Amino acid sequence: MQILKEIAKEKKIFNSLKEIRDEIKKRAPEYKIPNVKRIIRLMIKLGAKLKTKTKKIKEELKFCPICEVPFKSLKEKNLFGKEIIMFYFCPICKFKTKDKKEVPIRYKIVFD
Repeated sequence: MQILKEIAKEKKIFNSLKEIRDEIKKRAPEYKIPNVKRIIRLMIKLGAKLKTKTKKIKEELKFCPICEVPFKSLKEKNLFGKEIIMFYFCPICKFKTKDKKEVPIRYKIVFD
């Protein structure tokens, strides 16, 4: 976690998870690099904002593909008073999608 804090202070934008993994390897070759989902969760805990590119899949997701937490939905009423779902989102990592059949394939991690 300390290594990730140092990396986040020096570099504010990572265009891929490979960039983060390479940076960890360079700074601490003896450090066992965590899996992709764990890196993302740790970066979010450090205050990172996550931007994703997604692709469609066949089955509908019930949980966030990053945090494995159940999706929440933002609902609004249309002009006819019917409640519609605007999008689904993860309360932890803020991943959002209009369709539960989208999964992230590319990540961009940004620190303010």
